[in-house]
Amino acid sequence: MLALLCLSLPARAQLAASGRQVQYLSGTDNGHTATWDFFCTGGRRSGTWTTIQVPSCWEQQGFGSYNYGRDYKTYGKNFRFADEKGLYKHRFRVPAGWRQGPVFIVFEG
Repeated sequence: MLALLCLSLPARAQLAASGRQVQYLSGTDNGHTATWDFFCTGGRRSGTWTTIQVPSCWEQQGFGSYNYGRDYKTYGKNFRFADEKGLYKHRFRVPAGWRQGPVFIVFEG
């Protein structure tokens, strides 16, 4: 993981050198999160819009069925994977200078 982070640093420096700007919509890691609106379709704390920290794992924040790290190898052929879905909403503003050129929104993760 650390090696991947180190490899990505030169790419980020190139982005800055080329005049490109990056605005994170989520936090940069689990110690620096952002609050998003969140809806879980099943399991714990489901059925209503609330908020969640991003990035994160919704199961570890008390939403849905807790299956994190469990699978059919651990619990046998009767294990059922959860089928809930997480829906996210987030409003954000971009700098006024971004109106002058194309803006790309990249979803990774």
